[in-house]
Amino acid sequence: MSYDRATGSDLVPADIYGMYARMLPQSLGNAVWLVNQKSLPQVFELAQAVGTGGAPVNILDITAGPRMSLLGRPLIVTEKIPTLGSANDLLFIDPSYYLIGDRQGVSLDYSEHSRFSTDETELRIIERVDGRPWLQQAVTPLNGDTLSPFVGISAS
Repeated sequence: MSYDRATGSDLVPADIYGMYARMLPQSLGNAVWLVNQKSLPQVFELAQAVGTGGAPVNILDITAGPRMSLLGRPLIVTEKIPTLGSANDLLFIDPSYYLIGDRQGVSLDYSEHSRFSTDETELRIIERVDGRPWLQQAVTPLNGDTLSPFVGISAS
């Protein structure tokens, strides 16, 4: 499910709050944020307006060692996410709603012949695996906006 960005291509606290509000309530305890490393400077600069001043959005949790979190949920840095300004450049997901199917038993082959002169054996391991979200579409509650265990942010 995609959440519409509050303003332009910049990340603002309203985006974070809106994405959090679109997460399935039962997923809030398992959900994690995913962000590209190149986007970290803008994430670190997030600030919430308070009266005529402001306050930074707390990213680092130093109570249990330095770890990053947004709204109390872990912030995981990965190169698999696009940089800011692209669709899904910030994801809020519940990994427990992602199903992994093992399509075939693992096969293991080896060969002593191709590297005989160097006393080496080559191994080949083949496994067919697939995955997909458990819920194929967002859930529409009786009251409120659609909810999902996978919330992305739309492009600017």
